[in-house]
Amino acid sequence: VPRLRGVKTSVDLWGTALRLKVEAPDLRALRAASNSIIKLTYLVLRVLEHSVHGVGGSG
Repeated sequence: VPRLRGVKTSVDLWGTALRLKVEAPDLRALRAASNSIIKLTYLVLRVLEHSVHGVGGSG
């Protein structure tokens, strides 16, 4: 199920983000990490949206 895989991926991303926030005292690194997390989350949401529309359209 692609949708579940996407959800698991986003959960893994958030886990990584939290670990980075804990481990990165450098604000620049923190900002870069959160920016990439936001982009990745947006991508995951787009993929989820596409898979939902694909399932609905084919049905």
